[in-house]
Amino acid sequence: MKIAFIIASLEGYGGTNRVATLLANGLSSHHDITIVSRYSLKNTYPLNDEVKDIKFTGNNLSFLWQCRQYIDDRSFDVVIIHTMSKLTPALLLGGIKAKNVWSIEHISYDFHSFMYKQLRKKLYTKINKVITLTQNDASNYKPFHNHVAVMVNPSSLSLKIDSTLTKKLTSKTLVSIGRLTYQKGYELLIKAWSLVEPLHSNWSLHLYGDGEDKEKLENLIASFNLQNIVLKGSTNDVQAVYDNAGFYIMSSRFEGLPVVLIEAQSRGLPIVSFDCPSGPAEIVHHGIDGILVQNGNVLALAEAMIHMIENPQLRQTMAREALQSAQTYHIDTVIDKWLALLADA
Repeated sequence: MKIAFIIASLEGYGGTNRVATLLANGLSSHHDITIVSRYSLKNTYPLNDEVKDIKFTGNNLSFLWQCRQYIDDRSFDVVIIHTMSKLTPALLLGGIKAKNVWSIEHISYDFHSFMYKQLRKKLYTKINKVITLTQNDASNYKPFHNHVAVMVNPSSLSLKIDSTLTKKLTSKTLVSIGRLTYQKGYELLIKAWSLVEPLHSNWSLHLYGDGEDKEKLENLIASFNLQNIVLKGSTNDVQAVYDNAGFYIMSSRFEGLPVVLIEAQSRGLPIVSFDCPSGPAEIVHHGIDGILVQNGNVLALAEAMIHMIENPQLRQTMAREALQSAQTYHIDTVIDKWLALLADA
């Protein structure tokens, strides 16, 4: 089967890029896979030699036109668009056509603008399948599309072996990974940490990622006179970050299915997270492998961090449960589900 993935870019450390690369590589052993994206100097995550890596230059309109021409000139069995918000509607408006056009929705429908919600309701009648990352998000599309499937994101990391989890009890570092943007809610996390640090000054919070809010966050840290929070910048070794942490913290306002939570679990990390739409509640089992708190509730987030810090036995128990939860997102399990979905195309 000839399959084309279309994604805005393969550059940057975002979860969408990581997932697209993992799926392309995993499926390339079974199907003829092409991945189409905007030109970048280097893919952040390497593609297998079997995957055809097509890059187009030019502005956004040029990219859309070149995608349409490329797809029109080749007989792909399935075209799969990885979209955060705009890419699928833009390609449909541009007239892209294929035997099967699918859209993977990497952001919750609830957080699209009114215009993009309306465009989806109108334009998605032209595509064959909508793929969401969570059951909750699937319920948003089913009222106006008859073919909605849920496919979870895979983890790029191997499962940590159980015997090494005792290291989690000695680490006094909390970590969070993501772009420094409004979506990730890091100003809320910093405010929560300002309630934690005075009580546990021997613990540190490390934030990994870059983005447009960096200066604003630095100023906020300074305004609280916080000493134990560090903006670490981007990393190309996320496994080492997880393996040297005591637990993971997520303060996002909204998500799709957060790859960072899946990866954190695969390395045996308990999780404290806002119960934002959508994804955390379908990954984290509250009270078992992590703690979920009301979305945007800074005090509740601080209290959950303090509870986790002050209860090392709880962290150890949750770490073991996290490894069990992570089995669902193992790359082999996810690829098998994709192969079954494609068999029905």
